[in-house]
Amino acid sequence: MSEEDIFNAILFTAALIATIIMVTKGLTRDRRVRKVWRDFAAMKGLDAGTAKNSGDILYSGKNRGFPFVLERVTQRGKQLGNVHFLGEKIPMRAGDTFHTYTRMRLSMSGLPAGLSISRETIGRKIATAVGAQDIRTGDPEVDGSFVIKGKDPAEVGRFLNSERCNALKVYLRGREEIGLRNNELLYERKNSIENISELSRVYMRMGEFAAAFAPAPPPED
Repeated sequence: MSEEDIFNAILFTAALIATIIMVTKGLTRDRRVRKVWRDFAAMKGLDAGTAKNSGDILYSGKNRGFPFVLERVTQRGKQLGNVHFLGEKIPMRAGDTFHTYTRMRLSMSGLPAGLSISRETIGRKIATAVGAQDIRTGDPEVDGSFVIKGKDPAEVGRFLNSERCNALKVYLRGREEIGLRNNELLYERKNSIENISELSRVYMRMGEFAAAFAPAPPPED
């Protein structure tokens, strides 16, 4: 066995050990997250759904009467490379990267077509400066904090009365990254939320905003 083969064997063994440790920790963490989410779903009356991909989590139900979805989405990144051992090319599957996101979605109806409201960032300021749409409401705090878009600016302006502008300032300027896009309130953050208190805080904030901002949802049949 050549020195190169010995080196690659050591590298492969180290990678294998690291993989076993990583997988063991990952499974333990995954079980903990799943239990927290099950307990939260039971508290809020959410039903388990079928996630699109293996390893994802999906619950759905209502939040203040509005359709609501809680999901964990895992996206696989690119493979990093291969190890050459005894003339064989072995894919380094342990080198694959995974990006996990927690998402909450709350659907509303009766909003102006194409209404989109997001926090103003440096990138969005630049886009607005070069001509991207940003509807003005006349409320300095709202206009300075959010980028607002919609198919009919006049309709959006009428819809965003003082009560709804106040709801934007109260509920969408907190630490949670919540935005509105095409009749859907969306919260997204990297990694899984691992405690009920944080899940409950975001859930409550989204429900309170929807109740203050959107027309009331239709009654249950």
